[in-house]
Amino acid sequence: MDKARGGRFEWPPDEYPEDVLYTYYDETCNYDCQVGEVVYWVFTSLIGAQDLPGCLDRIGDEWRLNTREALQQADPAAFEIMTRPEYRLPSVIPDGNYRGTPLTIEPYEHQ
Repeated sequence: MDKARGGRFEWPPDEYPEDVLYTYYDETCNYDCQVGEVVYWVFTSLIGAQDLPGCLDRIGDEWRLNTREALQQADPAAFEIMTRPEYRLPSVIPDGNYRGTPLTIEPYEHQ
């Protein structure tokens, strides 16, 4: 996160350095909170959830890397961490279609 924001800031600064990847000005969101925000942005960009028409126009004032390719090019360390196979993170946007064995739950009869 420090790299994405251009330094370590416990609270959002009044102004971020130029050319940073992530800016967030919510004064109620401390460092730990902003880590969660950055993880969200990295992950959703990685799986394509931010690569939609007009999305960058809506989020660009906060997050600059709305595509997997942009993330990989601008922040290869974050890309490498989030694509490690041992973490088994999802790699596509959930669409509601899932494979697996259907689970049937029978009513419990108290005896």
